[in-house]
Amino acid sequence: MDLEGKRRIMFLENRIIAHRGGFFDNQKIYENTKETFQIAIQKGLAIELDVHVTKDEQVVVYHDDNLKRLMNVDATIEELRLEELPTKPFPIPLFRDVLQQIDGKVPLLIEIKSMHQIGHSVDIIMNVLKDYTGEYAIQSFHPYVLLYLKWHYKNVIRGQLGSPNRQKDIPKIQKWITKSMCFNILTKPTFISYEYNEMSFEKITKLKKKYVMICFTIREQADYTKYKNIYDAWICENMQNWKEG
Repeated sequence: MDLEGKRRIMFLENRIIAHRGGFFDNQKIYENTKETFQIAIQKGLAIELDVHVTKDEQVVVYHDDNLKRLMNVDATIEELRLEELPTKPFPIPLFRDVLQQIDGKVPLLIEIKSMHQIGHSVDIIMNVLKDYTGEYAIQSFHPYVLLYLKWHYKNVIRGQLGSPNRQKDIPKIQKWITKSMCFNILTKPTFISYEYNEMSFEKITKLKKKYVMICFTIREQADYTKYKNIYDAWICENMQNWKEG
């Protein structure tokens, strides 16, 4: 990794990053909502969140492509207009409103989800970010997102998400790409985010010579203790059940 890239991502190193806000049970407090983000802000933790673009080109904060799991609506965000999104059991926040809430108080790690018309969607997302002055980085499982950022937004810190356990219903070639991260030679990410217990210590050590290594998603405090000296930063959730200190 070049020294400039290393310097620019130092704001995420040696940090717990609150996954989808980090403090939620999806019963009283829901993931990717202003309520869980506020807890992370109060605790001084970096925040990881997910963004999608609606049919009418509004950027919203939500994890799944489909709304079924949390909203009980069998539809994708891409096929609905903002006004058509369900509001129960919680309103899906606009990205711009979340940026106003965070307002540079803590670093931000933004995952751009897979979508159609990737380049156009990235442009829409970056337009929302254009006046944001807080520290942030962008990551994605989709290498073309990173390649597009490299071509058109070269100063944005970008990272490749990787996992051998991606959804079972995606094509084998996509699974292989996600596991191998074979496009890194083209996309040149500054950091890698990988499933915390799916990479050998030897490989992590080797990759750390070239990339900042972030892991996801740690849910148990014992696993954080185990891996805190192995990775450079840790994406965690379920932290409402962790002991303080």
